[in-house]
Amino acid sequence: MHKEVVELEQTDLAEYPIWFFTADGPEGDEMTVVPETASRTRPAHAPLIVRCTFATNNGRFLSGYVYHYSLDDSGPDSRKPVLWTDGEVIEVWHGILDPVAAGTARKIFALLPDFSWPIRYVSDVPVEDSLLTGEVAGVYWIDSAGVTNCGRAGDVMPFTE
Repeated sequence: MHKEVVELEQTDLAEYPIWFFTADGPEGDEMTVVPETASRTRPAHAPLIVRCTFATNNGRFLSGYVYHYSLDDSGPDSRKPVLWTDGEVIEVWHGILDPVAAGTARKIFALLPDFSWPIRYVSDVPVEDSLLTGEVAGVYWIDSAGVTNCGRAGDVMPFTE
């Protein structure tokens, strides 16, 4: 089974908690992932997709995943958290696209209002003998000067509870 990473669904990660990137997929590109199974183990140092449970500040639990390259890379720009809520995919890392200016942040914060943040996560399975953990404060992007920015719900939408 090969998939493009953007095609992963909750059911895929429920069945296989770890996926790894491979260039031997049908498209043969860097976006192809395959599940780790007893008969298919990942190569050493392969970038991974790891299933996580996300806990919002107001007590909701959501499923999702993070990217994993090494234990040294734990920020939102390397982990690139992705989660699901109400059938919607929420990507908090936006690369060079400012999600606040583009309006994407408004949709995210409508699904996860101000009182939901920060959102903490923990991997459902260990990687390199450790659980992956982290915190997401808002939506992230990198500006033209190479600085990582974080837009928070209160910056984009009025506070409602």
